Amino acid sequence: VDNNNVETYARRTVKSVRRLNKVYTEVTFTEPLPDGVEPMHVVAADDEYPEVLIKGCRMRGNRARGLLLGSRNRMVIEDNYFHIAGAAILIEGDANYWYEQSGVRDVVIRRNLFENGNYGSPGWGSACIAVGSRETSRYHRNIRVEGNTFRVFDPRIVNLYCVDGFVFTRDNVIEYTDDYPYVLDEKRNFITRNCDRVVVDKKQTDKK
Repeated sequence: VDNNNVETYARRTVKSVRRLNKVYTEVTFTEPLPDGVEPMHVVAADDEYPEVLIKGCRMRGNRARGLLLGSRNRMVIEDNYFHIAGAAILIEGDANYWYEQSGVRDVVIRRNLFENGNYGSPGWGSACIAVGSRETSRYHRNIRVEGNTFRVFDPRIVNLYCVDGFVFTRDNVIEYTDDYPYVLDEKRNFITRNCDRVVVDKKQTDKK
């Protein structure tokens, strides 16, 4: 994977792995490496990701964010309560610092209550549900948000960057509160940049 844009440019099969020390591991492949491999490019597993179900949980009081999701198998997030200082759900992509993502492929977020998120530091979240990666990759795919209630003082419900396949259904509910002051200029519920196949079946509900 190219670390600059997290795009996959080749696939190889691992023949053997030998741990050299705490820092270095020797990986041998069954085929030669392709042309264009450079220092800082990364290797990521491409199979055997777990299915994930997060259901009936109450998440509040923790710093920065609620869930940081990262499996290429099916993930269902349902019937939960979020009251988080930053983004309630963050789906990221990075190959330069945290190395903590694999690119989601099938995510359903349904019947959750998102209450007054993003009340902490401005850098902790750009929306209740924030999805981001690199400019050209379309690293994350096929995310569906349905039947949730967003009870918020901050109008930013969804912030998408470089996503392919996103649906926000009509049965999601957006309600505004005055429980915290909102000091930012952004008034939109749905923010998208460099995305493909995004469907928002809900009218924009600007904060008064």
